[in-house]
Amino acid sequence: MLAGMGLLLGFTQYQSGIQPVYFAEAFPTNVRYSGSALSYTAANLLAGATLPALAVWLLRTFEGSPWSIVGIVALWNIVSLTMVIIGPETRGNDLNRVDSVSAVAADHAVSQHSRAA
Repeated sequence: MLAGMGLLLGFTQYQSGIQPVYFAEAFPTNVRYSGSALSYTAANLLAGATLPALAVWLLRTFEGSPWSIVGIVALWNIVSLTMVIIGPETRGNDLNRVDSVSAVAADHAVSQHSRAA
């Protein structure tokens, strides 16, 4: 059990080490703090806040079997991996860039238009 927990916690460290760098590269300087805080908090509210209640409900629904919870956690991992794979490469971005409000709004509009197409 100890070896299994150590292995799984090791994978958690990969995620914890990458997040700050990814957030720093994903947002221009003038919106970096707001963008990263909003992204991180929204993800925690969506997944972290709902999962305990969902786990209790699944345990009661499936008469104490943990496999439904394992399935939900696996599904979240697949969603996370998919987002990592389809996310843009940010290596080489200028970390000191400051985008104007109109540039940020234009980038947002272009990304929304490309997603709709």
